[in-house]
Amino acid sequence: MHPTKTILGLTVLSLLAGCGEYFFRGTDKDDVVNDGDTDTDTDGDTDTDTDADTDTDTDTDADTDTDTDTDTDTDSSGLDCSASYPTPDPGLGGFGTCITEEVFCGDVIYGTLAGGSMQYDYQDWLDEMALGSLSGNTDGLDGEERSYLFQGLQTGSSMRVTFESCFSNWSTWIRYGDLNTEFCDIGGGYGGVFEDNDGSDRVRWTERLGSSSSGHDYEFTIEGIDGVTGNFMITVECF
Repeated sequence: MHPTKTILGLTVLSLLAGCGEYFFRGTDKDDVVNDGDTDTDTDGDTDTDTDADTDTDTDTDADTDTDTDTDTDTDSSGLDCSASYPTPDPGLGGFGTCITEEVFCGDVIYGTLAGGSMQYDYQDWLDEMALGSLSGNTDGLDGEERSYLFQGLQTGSSMRVTFESCFSNWSTWIRYGDLNTEFCDIGGGYGGVFEDNDGSDRVRWTERLGSSSSGHDYEFTIEGIDGVTGNFMITVECF
């Protein structure tokens, strides 16, 4: 039996000599560390990477695009100076040794001067008094040229022909009369230079008015000034 003693009506159990006091220790909530979270990124956005943007790539910009340039070497008309345009050899149509192709209202044709004829030169246009700014440049029209034929422009009709090129060009026209005349012969008709240009010598146009009930035929020619070559476009509009 353990000895007991009563103090103020309370019984206290004493341990045997050599033993300390025996007591229960409760759990102290201040001693428990329980934050309940898991590691997350600290950049404040909604993705799971560690940069400050909201995309899912590993760079530090805010987009995920993969765009590439789609520029092409063309102007607003579609003329491509680096393209290889198939262009008929002169004379294949049977209209004359210098004619590359017959054209019609609404045509837009791309071609190259390379492989063209050499029908006309400085002296031909001097005889027609149609040299303009090339007067005195006796070697200016010694290169290859392309000539296009339009047949039957009637009275009351009009047309505009435009040459646009990748080089400084010289554009001319020859009108053939009512009589059957072989083409590629400036002496058989009446000729002149294209009256209008855009100031760069790369875009030239002429407007022709029909003045014959039987229809006039026209030859339109483009050549590079001082022998230059390259690509071009001819546009034929009728009104």
